[in-house]
Amino acid sequence: METEERIVSLETKMAYLEHYVQELNQVVLDQEKTIRLLLHETEAIKKQLDDKKEKLPENEKPPHY
Repeated sequence: METEERIVSLETKMAYLEHYVQELNQVVLDQEKTIRLLLHETEAIKKQLDDKKEKLPENEKPPHY
């Protein structure tokens, strides 16, 4: 293989790798957004559960008894 062909081959491979890294980076960013949203929703659900626990009477039996 000539030197010029090798350089073109390497540049082509590098261009594909750069594109692949950009795609992977976008996936990571999207996952971070999803994780933040899920954490926010989980905290909201925990808060709702805690609020409901505080409103329950202490000595009342559940309805299934």
